Amino acid sequence: MNMNTKVEFAVNFEDSQCENKVKDSLHSLDGVHSVKCSIEKKLVLVETSLPAEDIRSAIEATGKTAVVIGIGDVFNLERKKSDGSMSLKQRRTGDLGEVVADDHGRATFKLRDEIVKVSDIIGRAILVTGAPATPQKRLGCGIVARSAGLFENPKRICECDGVPIWDERNKPLAGAGRRDN
Repeated sequence: MNMNTKVEFAVNFEDSQCENKVKDSLHSLDGVHSVKCSIEKKLVLVETSLPAEDIRSAIEATGKTAVVIGIGDVFNLERKKSDGSMSLKQRRTGDLGEVVADDHGRATFKLRDEIVKVSDIIGRAILVTGAPATPQKRLGCGIVARSAGLFENPKRICECDGVPIWDERNKPLAGAGRRDN
């Protein structure tokens, strides 16, 4: 079973020296299987078994800003119709597993599930509850949104407010300071 994912990043390359730094940084990581760069399009395509956040951090360690703009090649599981009987490999859906946050409250994870596919939960609400001992404690919720697949997002400037993607994380998500330089 191939557990690799292709992740597409917009990277503010300036020249081949920047490109080489990014390639060297990524090739030094266990779990990175291929790296393709385009200075002209300011893109990096990485085939990896690592979380996208690890790849982004490695790119940004070179001094370049990186933004995930597409993810693809998700393991495509067989879709079978159920006759109502269940085998040991089947289970009820709903519990997507356990996520543990670090001391700063940040959690980065990658979920592979043989029953629940991302396409099945896009547009649906998801609820994060407390530890197994306190599952009734609600910690957060949200709606699962679709991100772009590979090469489906050529945007470099947010159409709604004109903020370049390189600057988005340094601006408030909304409000008066969003458009200020």
